[in-house]
Amino acid sequence: MGQDLADAVLDALDEPVFLVDLNGGIAFSNRAAESLFGSARRGGTLLDLVEQPHEALIQYLRRCSGTAQTLPGAATLRDVSGELIRFRLRGARTRMEGTPYIFVRCLHSQRDQFPALAAKIRELNAEIHQRRRIQATLEESLRNNEVLLRELHHRVKNNLQMLIGLMAAAQRETSSDEARSILEEVVQRITAIGSFQRLMHESQEIRTISSAPFVQAICDATATTIGDRLRIEVRADDGELSHEVGMPLALILNELLTNAAKHAGGSIGGSVRVGLFSGDQGWELVVHDNGPGLPPDPRNRRSSGLGLVKGLCRQLGASLKAENADGARFVIRFGRQEQT
Repeated sequence: MGQDLADAVLDALDEPVFLVDLNGGIAFSNRAAESLFGSARRGGTLLDLVEQPHEALIQYLRRCSGTAQTLPGAATLRDVSGELIRFRLRGARTRMEGTPYIFVRCLHSQRDQFPALAAKIRELNAEIHQRRRIQATLEESLRNNEVLLRELHHRVKNNLQMLIGLMAAAQRETSSDEARSILEEVVQRITAIGSFQRLMHESQEIRTISSAPFVQAICDATATTIGDRLRIEVRADDGELSHEVGMPLALILNELLTNAAKHAGGSIGGSVRVGLFSGDQGWELVVHDNGPGLPPDPRNRRSSGLGLVKGLCRQLGASLKAENADGARFVIRFGRQEQT
């Protein structure tokens, strides 16, 4: 009655179980073992189910025969269909009716012991795969957009250069001094815009531009149009300016330098100092020439020429201070722009 109960318990297990003698002969196999390996295996040996060589399984059985503690092992067994299956083994010495045997459980290595966890892992893997596909698509779209943006910058730069050439040609051909002066101012402003556009085209950043190269580029561009009438000294702090700030600031700087060239550039040793400084409250642009200074009459040409500067300062939300301090000194203060 006790043996029948033990056999019933073993038959209830869903993994193959063998009771083998010290040589590996199968004395008992449960229902799961007979279903997987065939009822004919009873009476055979466990070694019959193993691919050559047998030494690893023999050594494992010997170790199990020396202890009642469960020992782990592994073996690849051939099922009744001829398929090879990898098992994790759990074996220990036991006795039945005074005869020593080895009790061996065969746990399927590929059997999922934690189905809920494994299902969640599969779900996460699928989600990761999908996210990677989406990321790859977005990165490809970003690269395409960057290429299109740089191509746009390149075309705008070329168009500005063509426009500057047309204006310069018209300036040379006109006989009117007033028209020539107006065209010169237009060329200078377009040149400043073109310099800023070139910096945007060459920059690795999509939304910002470095402050020091920006100031130097605008001063250099303006110097090419005003000739050697004025010596320009440049000092600028390192930082980042948004493109929305850069364009009006380039026009402001060009206008102030052009005015300095007209009024300070006519004297011997005429010079202008340009500084762009970064502080806790924002940025400060200073343009200080050593000319005769600002005239008292607001209707003077120099004063009226500041109309564009004032309008651009309003666009920036900047303050403008103009004063006489051993020449004309202009200070434009504007806050940092939020980068989006």
